[in-house]
Amino acid sequence: ESGPKPVVATRTRPRLSVAHTTQLVGALQTVFATTVQITIESSRVQLAPGDLAQILTVTEDVGDDDAIIPRLTITPTELPRRLIRTAVAEASEPQPARFSSPQQPDRRLTTLGDVSVEPLPYPVFVVPAIDGRIVDATDLADQLATAVTNAQTDITLFLRRVSLPDPAQPLDDVAPTHLLATFTSPLIAEQPRNINIAKLAETLDDRIILPGESFSINQISGPRLCSDGYVPAGIILRGELVDACGGGVSQVGTTVLNAAFFAGVQLDAFTPHSFYISRYPPGREATLSYPQLDVAFTNTTPGALHLRTFATDTSLTVSLYGIPAHTMVTARHGVPTDRRPFSEERRLDTSLPRGSERVLQSGGGGFTITVTRIITRLDGSEVREQFTTRYLPQLRIVAYNPAPKPPPPADEPASDPPGDDLPQDSTNG
Repeated sequence: ESGPKPVVATRTRPRLSVAHTTQLVGALQTVFATTVQITIESSRVQLAPGDLAQILTVTEDVGDDDAIIPRLTITPTELPRRLIRTAVAEASEPQPARFSSPQQPDRRLTTLGDVSVEPLPYPVFVVPAIDGRIVDATDLADQLATAVTNAQTDITLFLRRVSLPDPAQPLDDVAPTHLLATFTSPLIAEQPRNINIAKLAETLDDRIILPGESFSINQISGPRLCSDGYVPAGIILRGELVDACGGGVSQVGTTVLNAAFFAGVQLDAFTPHSFYISRYPPGREATLSYPQLDVAFTNTTPGALHLRTFATDTSLTVSLYGIPAHTMVTARHGVPTDRRPFSEERRLDTSLPRGSERVLQSGGGGFTITVTRIITRLDGSEVREQFTTRYLPQLRIVAYNPAPKPPPPADEPASDPPGDDLPQDSTNG
């Protein structure tokens, strides 16, 4: 017959894999029959059957023979919060390879005047790098779903391992062999400035400076703000001591400078205070102010430098370990010249008791001094560098409240007080 013919269409359902379904049902029966124990690194978490039932989802995959295969999945965002909290607590940042050296070596140097320093043999060991562990919720969800599918009731989940790239130059090749230099400056216990000094010292501690690399306090610390934990303490502003956030950290700059000075490395930047502070070596001290005033140096030795800092209530110590390029570093201080006296400024302060005064800032004379650094190289040759500092006089500031005027002598009639010039029998009104 001619003409269109009807086409009969049939609908068939894909076959459900009985084997996979049976296996999955058996796994769920096993898991739901008990509390699941989950281990993440060194911590354990328990999930009750009801906890698992809320997060497990059955999806469908198509096998090679077109059969439907049921699979368990877990949405990462639906993982129990306590499981994620445990994983986060076990996470850690990767640690690069580092050197092991003491924060406070046996040697101690506090000399403010002429002194010579020799490198002291002090082998430093390399501590291998440690991989970090980060939380990947998607990965944890996949691990948990797989474990449940396999009917596991004691499950171990693994955090993702991450590592830092290996340094361009292996640390073993440049590991320090000597304590090149150390310097200790004094602190007065329980002063607010000590908080800032300890915080900055901790920030700088355990630094590795490879050959040819530069070190900068300001680049490492950034602005030293109260919001970061620094507190108000004394700074020099227009020749006067005032409180400002992060005050006192110049002591860290001075102590780092002296360690670098006697380590014989290239000094790139340091600026002395405007007037001399007696706890520091004259001409061998530095102030800090972000970002302009910095203490910076370059590692000109054949090995890596390891910088260590150690702050206590009464002292700050900075040490540099490395491979020496010299046999001795000497500091020689010239005779102070161009001495200038200080002046005094008196400021009325009625909050003081009458007839008393209080010194707000001690005065100090100005002078000019030259410090010579002599580096004796391994071949016996010498390198001499001169650093000249001109200190301004420090203004002496005294607050006072004058004494009341003495009463007039007894034989001198007192003047009538104001308002008493009316007859005694007068009235207003």
